[in-house]
Amino acid sequence: MIVHNTGLRPTFVRGSTKSFIDVTISTNGIAPRIANWEVLEAETLTDHQYIQFEIEGLGARKDRFLETHTVDWEAYRETIEIMTIDERNLNHETCSKIIWQAYKNSIVNIAERNSKPYWWTDEIESKRKECNRNRRQIIRLRAQAGEETVVQTLSDTYRLGRKELGKLIKQSKKRCWEALCQELDNDIWGGAYKIILKRIHITPRALHRRKKENHRGHLPKICGEMIIFCLKYGFRMALSRRRLVLAIPAIIIPLYLLTSLDGVTFTEKIYDIDGITRDLLPNNQIWRDLSENETLSLSRLGQILYLNYTYPNIPNDKTYKILVWKYGSTIEKRHLFYFGKERHNPFEDCSVQNCILTYKDEELTTADIVLIHLHRTKGLSDLPPQQNRRKSQIWAFLTDESPFHTFLSPKIKLKEFNGIFNWSMTYKMNSDIPVPYGRVVRASSPDNFFVEKEFNKWRRTKRNDVLVAIMGSNCHAVNHRWNYVKELQKYINVDTYGHCGTLKCPGHFGSDCNKLNNYLFYLAFENSNCDDYLTEKLWWNAFHKNSIPIIMGPATKNLHKLLPHKSYISVDEFATPRDLATYILYLNRTETELIPYFAWKSQYAVLNEHGYFKSKSYHYCRVCEALNYNTKETKIYKDLESFWSKNNCYSAWDE
Repeated sequence: MIVHNTGLRPTFVRGSTKSFIDVTISTNGIAPRIANWEVLEAETLTDHQYIQFEIEGLGARKDRFLETHTVDWEAYRETIEIMTIDERNLNHETCSKIIWQAYKNSIVNIAERNSKPYWWTDEIESKRKECNRNRRQIIRLRAQAGEETVVQTLSDTYRLGRKELGKLIKQSKKRCWEALCQELDNDIWGGAYKIILKRIHITPRALHRRKKENHRGHLPKICGEMIIFCLKYGFRMALSRRRLVLAIPAIIIPLYLLTSLDGVTFTEKIYDIDGITRDLLPNNQIWRDLSENETLSLSRLGQILYLNYTYPNIPNDKTYKILVWKYGSTIEKRHLFYFGKERHNPFEDCSVQNCILTYKDEELTTADIVLIHLHRTKGLSDLPPQQNRRKSQIWAFLTDESPFHTFLSPKIKLKEFNGIFNWSMTYKMNSDIPVPYGRVVRASSPDNFFVEKEFNKWRRTKRNDVLVAIMGSNCHAVNHRWNYVKELQKYINVDTYGHCGTLKCPGHFGSDCNKLNNYLFYLAFENSNCDDYLTEKLWWNAFHKNSIPIIMGPATKNLHKLLPHKSYISVDEFATPRDLATYILYLNRTETELIPYFAWKSQYAVLNEHGYFKSKSYHYCRVCEALNYNTKETKIYKDLESFWSKNNCYSAWDE
C-alpha cells in the first residue's frame, strides 16, 4: 500500500489544534496513476480539509445498471396496457422488446433526478454558494470559540442571504413555469413538454412523438378522464399522478391551459364521466351548453354578454333618447344611486356613450325607446298614450321579479298587455335587453396556482360550529323555502337572519350583512323556482362572500347554462333535506371533495350587476347597448305569456 500525503499543510484544523489524520492510500497498481495530490484551502462544513488528486488513464464510466428495485411497477403495468400489441405475431423477440421498453419507461433514474432543475439560474447558484460559505464560516468560528460579535454579524448576513435565496427561487420558479406554459401553447411537442415528462421521471415514447398529428379532432375517452382530473384537483396534482401523462399528455396540457377547443369533436361522451359537464371547457359557448336554437334565441346583446361575442363596430354619430315612463325617479335609488348617497352616471363604464336618459313625459314623442316598469304599473291606463306613437319607437317592459310577482296588484292580468311591447328587459338570458342580477364569465387571467395559494386561507375564514346560513324577509314564498329550512335544521345547524330568522343583521339592499362572510355554505333560496331567476341571494350573499351557494330556484338543467360546474349545489339533486345535510357534512370533512367547489374561481370571474349594497347597476347601459347592437327588425309581443309565463317555473318543495 502507498501513502500519497505530501507537503506540510494539515488535513485537520480545530482551533489551535492541527493534525494530518486524513490519509490517502492506494494499491501498488494504481499508485503510479495518482497525480497532483494536495490539501485545498477552501472552507468546509467540518474541521477536516478537502483533499484533491487526479487518477490518470481511467476509462469511460460504464452505464449504471438499472436495478429492478428502482422500477415504478404501477407505471410499468400501465405502460404495458396502453401499448399496441399484436397477439397473433407475439413471439419471444417481440415480447422481450415490449417488456424492455416498458421497463425503461418506468425506471426511476436517480442521476437525472439530482440534475439542476429547469428554473436554476446563475444568480441562484451564486447566492447559494455565498450562503454556504457564510454557514461554513459560522460553524468554524463557533468551533474555534471566535468573537461573538463576528459570529452574530455573519449569522445575520447568512439569514438575510437565505431569505434572498428563497425569494430568488420563488420568482424564478414562477417565471420559468409561466414560460413553460406559454411554450406549450406555441409548441406542444417542444422542450417544455420534455421538461414536464422529466419532472415526473417518465421517458417520452413513440406514442408521444407523433409530432405531425394535430391535437384537434377526435378526443379519446382517456383524455376526457385526464381533463376531469386536471380540472377537479389542479394541474400540478394531475402531473404528480403519472398515470395521467402516460397516454397523451401533450393533448391534456394545452387543453388545461385554455387553448381553444373550437372544432374539437368528442368520440366519447366525456360530460357524463365522473359528473363532468361542458362548463369545464374553455369557450363560453361550450360551457354554457346552449343548443343552436337557444343561441339563436339570444339577442345580439345577449350573445355578447353570455357567449362573449365581440362588440360590433357601429357608427356613434346617432344619439339615442331613453325615456323611463312615470317611475324613473322611483327606481333611480337602485339604478343610479346604488342605494347610496352619490348619483352615478347611468352610462358609467358602458361600451357605448351615445345615449341620454330622461324622465320627462313631454319627451315621449322624441324618445327612441320607452321603458315601462311593469311591476309598478297599475294597468293599461298607466301606460303612455299610444295615439301618436311612432312606428320606429320601441316600447320595452322592465321587470326584475319572477312571473309570480310580475305586478304589485294581483288583479292585473298579463294578457291585457299583449300587442303593446316590442322588447323585453328582464333577467332572462333570451330577453331583448338582458339585465341579470349577476353573471359568471371566464377570467381574463386564469390562475393555475389559485387553489394552492388561497384554499387554506379561505377555509380558515369559515366557521366550523355552524356551516350554513340564510337571510330572508319574505316568509311566505310560493316555493315554501322556509319549510325546507326548518326541515333541514333537524339534521344540521343553520343560522337564520332577517325578518324570517332568529338572528338580526343589516342586509336589505342598502346595508350589507358582514356576518354572512363566516359561513361555508349559504342557502340561496329564491322566492320562486323559475328559469334564469337568480338574485342577489346568490350573487352577493353567496359568491361575493366566498360561500358555497345551495340553490333553490331554477332547475338544475337551467343552472348548467348560468353557472360553472361545481360552483353551486342544487337542492334538486337531493331527495330530502336530510340527504342535503348529509352531503354538507361530508364535504366539510372531505377536503378533496370540497376543493372543486373552490377551484372553479381560478378560471372564472363573478360580476354583481344588481345595484344592491352599492354594487353597480348596468340597466341603463344595457338599454343603450341594445339600441346600438340589436337588430332593428320590427317586433311585437302578441302573446306575452309565451315569453313571460309561470310555465317557465317549477313546483314548490313539498314535504
